[in-house]
Amino acid sequence: MTKPGHVTPAMQRKLLRAQKAAKDADAAYRALIREALDQGASTRVVGEALSISHSKVQRLTKPPTD
Repeated sequence: MTKPGHVTPAMQRKLLRAQKAAKDADAAYRALIREALDQGASTRVVGEALSISHSKVQRLTKPPTD
């Protein structure tokens, strides 16, 4: 049993796997948006297809600033 406010090692592993999966999915999503833009689609058209604003499309395709 863990102390209140602590995470078990098994739960920590699950959280880390989920975090990695989310990062991988985000990278794939951004790559597909860039591919659509490279094929000539405008940010407005891509945004409409995804039901997001064209400015959000622009933010998603900016290089990471880590």
